[in-house]
Amino acid sequence: MKLYPCDKCDNGQIARYGHVDNGVCFKCNGKGKLSYDPSPKDLKVDRIEWNEQERLEIEAEQHMIERAEKENWYLANNIETH
Repeated sequence: MKLYPCDKCDNGQIARYGHVDNGVCFKCNGKGKLSYDPSPKDLKVDRIEWNEQERLEIEAEQHMIERAEKENWYLANNIETH
């Protein structure tokens, strides 16, 4: 059986996660190899193109949501705004 290098770790270890199970990679169980090719094949990504008007509407909606979240935070923390 052909084995493929794990795309998540370096020979079965992930140094930055040394504090979790001694950094053993959970994807390959510390072996550094996988029985399948981890590279994506035939990955279909939906590409959505926004026209300028749609983009402006989305940005305005995101701004309104941010403002509402901020106002809710002030209310929850009993902070008065001017």
